[in-house]
Amino acid sequence: MPCSAWSTSSALTNTDGTLEDQEEPLRGEALELIEGFRPDVVITFGDDGAYGHPDHVAISRVTTDGFLDAVTRLDLASARLYHSHFPRSRLLMGERLSKWLVEMNARFKGTGDFAQALSLFAQESTTMGYANDFVDVSWFPPRFTIVEQGEPTSGLYLILSGEVDVVQEQDDGTLHQLSRLASGEFFGELGVAYGTVRSASVIAVGAVTCLVLSPSAPTPFAGRGSDARFTGVPFDTTGSSVGPTATTVIDVSRQVNRKMAAIAAHRTQFPIEPGMFPASMLQEMFGTEYFLRVHPPSEPERALVPETFGFPEGS
Repeated sequence: MPCSAWSTSSALTNTDGTLEDQEEPLRGEALELIEGFRPDVVITFGDDGAYGHPDHVAISRVTTDGFLDAVTRLDLASARLYHSHFPRSRLLMGERLSKWLVEMNARFKGTGDFAQALSLFAQESTTMGYANDFVDVSWFPPRFTIVEQGEPTSGLYLILSGEVDVVQEQDDGTLHQLSRLASGEFFGELGVAYGTVRSASVIAVGAVTCLVLSPSAPTPFAGRGSDARFTGVPFDTTGSSVGPTATTVIDVSRQVNRKMAAIAAHRTQFPIEPGMFPASMLQEMFGTEYFLRVHPPSEPERALVPETFGFPEGS
């Protein structure tokens, strides 16, 4: 039977970031649990701890060592050990959200909870490799031109505080105010969704703070205006992943709603409500789970062409 969660472990009673000081007793605890349950499958973090958290790295080491020790002591020839794998996705939340916004019949205006949730969600998603945006919170002084008409598109903006005017310059040079946007509203989605230059300028009325989702970090020499040559990396909409190839890929798309419901239940961390973000983006981000099989190790192929094709082994 599969091993139950390590929920009674002393690992849960330690101060955050201190498990590496307790590895020896934890290793013994892991071995005892595995010997007691005699599991078919054990799953733990990879040796990178998913994103480098020292406690995750420590748990990966003690669980892996405990499992391999148990395999040599007991008859667990069929037992398998997997490391959770988080390949870094090229998916850009800014691009997916922009397409969602332009498909709406009415202009979207988020609540304060939405702005806070998206800010936290975007930062955590990029940390875990589910998305590849550069996430930043930027402050702009009054009358600052945040986006300039005609310049290449470089990001999607969500207003966290303050107001902006959307102004379009006509062919005769006159300026026409299209709208005034406030906290909870996006701007920049048209250029991102359609891959076009900015169709209007966006100017801060007073001091403005924005959450900015970009395909790359800004450079010190980024240009402004329609003639700018250095404007950053363009949006890549492929959404494919980079990094080591997983040995096991599991479709969990039917469980994405349950994943989001579980996140929403812990509002102290994420003030997220089910249905707050586009379902298609969440499916793309969380609909597949990846694992690397550690034991028994995968056997490398010893031929480039199967022998059934008539070629000798090693050809």
